[in-house]
Amino acid sequence: MIRIALIGCNNAAADYGQLASRLHGARLVAVVDPDDTLVRRTAETLGAPLRATSFENLLRDNADAFDAVVIRCPCDLPQSVVAQAARAGKHVLLDMALLLGMPPDDGSIAACRSAGVTFMPGQVTRFLPSVAEVKDCLSSGVLGAPGLLRLHDWRPPDILNRHIEASASRKSILEAINRHCDQTIGESADSILQKFTDTVIDFPETEEDLDEGDKEIDIDEPTPSDPEQPNTKAAILEAVLPDVDLANWIFGALPTEVYATGKKGTGPIYRNGPQRASHKLDLSPFSPFSYVQVHLGYPDGGMALVDHCMMLPAGSDYFSLSLAGSNGAAYADDHHNMHLLYGGGRPTALPADRGRLYHLAELQAFVDAIEKGRPPAITADDGHKAVQVVRAAGRSLASGRAMRLIGSCYELV
Repeated sequence: MIRIALIGCNNAAADYGQLASRLHGARLVAVVDPDDTLVRRTAETLGAPLRATSFENLLRDNADAFDAVVIRCPCDLPQSVVAQAARAGKHVLLDMALLLGMPPDDGSIAACRSAGVTFMPGQVTRFLPSVAEVKDCLSSGVLGAPGLLRLHDWRPPDILNRHIEASASRKSILEAINRHCDQTIGESADSILQKFTDTVIDFPETEEDLDEGDKEIDIDEPTPSDPEQPNTKAAILEAVLPDVDLANWIFGALPTEVYATGKKGTGPIYRNGPQRASHKLDLSPFSPFSYVQVHLGYPDGGMALVDHCMMLPAGSDYFSLSLAGSNGAAYADDHHNMHLLYGGGRPTALPADRGRLYHLAELQAFVDAIEKGRPPAITADDGHKAVQVVRAAGRSLASGRAMRLIGSCYELV
């Protein structure tokens, strides 16, 4: 039985709450998060007997009580947590997005190899049943060689939450937002964050449409002017990472060309509708881009288009994948199945949620790799390649030029 410690609660209660009991050969035994209230509530929901406010405390007090860690939430030094876990002989499932914040060749993943523990960068998109079916059709030869892949990944604006969670200066950012909110909105940032999913985005026609107060948030998150040093922690690049990994997985190779273009999200968040001009919060300091297209050219003429948007109205995400091969084509999306009810007059549509079984599938793949001593479904090399492509896309986005794979590195062309 593999005993798992969850590092970072985030949406863990929702993602794992009803699934933990369905894991084969593993169980969640500990939860770690600096928020004591959140860690206690999550531990109770998941039925985990142990909880701690830091990984160091968990190792100090209960090092023999768990065998593996799942690191879900952004933290200041993810490589430090990975290295500590490796030294303690713990297997590691790390959210792939966190690799963007880890220095290349920092040694933490090498520490996992040296310790003989499993390291798996996680991203749940590979485990969506519809995506897995498309990949199976491709692997079986039914579709022939992959030719054109299109990925649409559209989401509501969760930029603010992402950047506050990912920032190393979380406290200073919260203080700055609180000052701004107190001055212009009259309520705290915590209150804004709680209601964030109920907001909508509206883009002003001109710069004059923004109040002066909305331009004065002092956040130390500048957009890099040097295309050689893009802000790879930008929410849009972090969000594109799983899609890029999916494209690499489909084509089984690194792209030889990378080009990215996008739209800057300079619009404010409106609370209670755009008519309340005083109830808006400028998001531009938090995310330079809210829409991006990444064009990838693969060996043998394969092409992929990743279309990522973070401007949907509040509500459900939308993800779709279409793949044209030399012998056939396949399509998959996450659009909810609709059940039509006819009772006279116009029919009523009831959506059916797809649930969160893909989170269970990812966790089960990690557990199976540990138990059977085999390479994980997603390897460290897969994660590093996705990060390499996303960093190239960041340079392309900042410079307006394409990137080409020359040797083992991407260079501007």
